[in-house]
Amino acid sequence: MDLTPLFDQCTKIVSSELKSKVKPPKKNRNAEFIVDDTFIKECGELDAVINNLEQFIARVKPTYQDIDNFSVDEKTQVDQDFSIQMQKMYQKLKLLQEYENKREQVTKAPRKGVIATLLGDVSEKELWQTQVATHRTQILKYLNIRLNAVGKSFDAIQRKRMQRERQLNLLNFQNIDDDGGLDLNNQDYAALLQEEESRQQLAAPQFTDVQVQQLEEENKELLALKSKQLKSVEQLHTSMVDIVNLQAELTFQLETQADQIDNLMEAQSQMEIDVSSGNKEMRSATKKNKRAANILVTSIYCIGILIVVVDFIKFI
Repeated sequence: MDLTPLFDQCTKIVSSELKSKVKPPKKNRNAEFIVDDTFIKECGELDAVINNLEQFIARVKPTYQDIDNFSVDEKTQVDQDFSIQMQKMYQKLKLLQEYENKREQVTKAPRKGVIATLLGDVSEKELWQTQVATHRTQILKYLNIRLNAVGKSFDAIQRKRMQRERQLNLLNFQNIDDDGGLDLNNQDYAALLQEEESRQQLAAPQFTDVQVQQLEEENKELLALKSKQLKSVEQLHTSMVDIVNLQAELTFQLETQADQIDNLMEAQSQMEIDVSSGNKEMRSATKKNKRAANILVTSIYCIGILIVVVDFIKFI
């Protein structure tokens, strides 16, 4: 018995059932309006790091400015770590700016000119690309402003800390007569102190009044010199931080101005192309109008001659 027809019929039934159940994957109609990159994610990570830096400054500010909690080496280490972190953040922001500039150059559509723009001959995709570029530029500016604010905030507490240390160093050079905070009620301590002072007086060489006055003057000059050196070091450190912040901000502004200049040059070149094409169209239209006018004049002459001939024939 031949079962081939029955097998073919079963195959057709199964095929029809599968075709009705299996559906092709839906195409995303808005796929062309999606930027497939990690720009927003990386900007969010950078913003989170800036938040962490702000929280770190608020948390470390009381102990950082206190003289007794942190040693000088620990505070110096905090300064170095914060400076390194700020440099990394500025470098990452610069890389994001460079990436966005290259992406705009790759995805930028050719300009259609001023006339086409005024007439509304701009596609939806071009408008979307312009909005995306503007939005991302604003994000980068926002991150740059926040990063500069964090740097200035840490610089403020750093200046205050250095000012306090400078004042403390000046106080440490005061005369021994200013030590009025000793516990004189403790007799044992007072006796030991007197014994130590008497021993030092016996061991120390005797100076004349002139020598003591000279030493005091030299001490004052040394204190003044050290104060000037501390002030110059503080000013130098402040200037270095300001220069780093200013350099990052100038780099960002220069890149933005370079993009604007490129856009203006492209607009100017496109405008020149539009003007030249308009002149060509005007010349061709002028030639066509002259040709049409000549044809019209010739036709009028021919019709007039024909009318004269017809009238002459009728008159005869």
